[in-house]
Amino acid sequence: SRRLIDAGQASQAIEMWEPILAQEPENAEFHFQMARAAQAADKKQLAITHYLEATKLDPQNAAVFYQFGAFLFKMGNEGAAEKNLRIAFELDPESTEIRTTLGALLMNTKQGREGLPLLESVKEQLPGDANVRFNLAVGLKAMDQKERARDELMVAVNLDPLHLRARFELGLILAQLEQFDAAAEQFSKIVEVDGTRLSAWTNLVRAYSRNQRHADALKTLRSARIKLPRNAMVAAELAWMLATVPDEQLRNGAEAEQIAVQLCQGPGATMPRSFDIWAASLAELQDFDGAVEKAQQALLLFDETPGDPQLRLDIEHRLQIYLQEKPYRTQPGSN
Repeated sequence: SRRLIDAGQASQAIEMWEPILAQEPENAEFHFQMARAAQAADKKQLAITHYLEATKLDPQNAAVFYQFGAFLFKMGNEGAAEKNLRIAFELDPESTEIRTTLGALLMNTKQGREGLPLLESVKEQLPGDANVRFNLAVGLKAMDQKERARDELMVAVNLDPLHLRARFELGLILAQLEQFDAAAEQFSKIVEVDGTRLSAWTNLVRAYSRNQRHADALKTLRSARIKLPRNAMVAAELAWMLATVPDEQLRNGAEAEQIAVQLCQGPGATMPRSFDIWAASLAELQDFDGAVEKAQQALLLFDETPGDPQLRLDIEHRLQIYLQEKPYRTQPGSN
């Protein structure tokens, strides 16, 4: 069964266990293996059915309760997950897997006073495990202990330089601590390894922009567009920056308008933001009548489909700027 699952043939594993269970329906281990096969095949209800049967037939098996609890945790059923993980912990309090998962769940459900000691106990036992450090850091972040979370994440990425989730969380925390250059370094290393991670690209641009490194932000957006040529968000952010960046040498209204037109005629045809970008690019080109028209179009789209109220207020503000025949400029240090 495990070989079939590892080979991506979970459905075949289910078919294998069905006749076996028909012959031995009281075998807890067989129900457990069927549950794991169903989980791998993304058949959630089937997995739950067999996990429950396995726990009933073998109530002293910590592994069954742990796997069931971890499965429920991933599904977002935190209450049921906690119940099963607590049983697993009672049955096997020395298991680092159980302590780690239960600790993470407790941190996630704002039970940090109980969850943090569990995660710290695993760290003491496995100080060189990057995943252990990562899980502890996530818990510390949930308790708003950013500096301690940062320190644990720095250890995690030193232990495992390819732990991209740890790098991403480290970048986010560094940015929250206004250490923007250090944050940019982490996001940059992520996109070097995996150029398809949109969240890493956008946060890298944000870190550069917040530190007024506009040339680096623009260069990053161009690189992101090469890696993600069909991503409308990247195209929109590039056009916006070309139209509104404070540095005159970096602005290019003609290129910004070209991208904005493509957005408005394609994936962004019903999105106010696309016409907002088009308006800004026209204003950069000194076509203030056109900018007013596109800003008004953007506002009309809100009447058809209500969206972000803050964006609507921002577009209304920019419209008044265009009516005064002035281009819009992003504020230094803004995203």
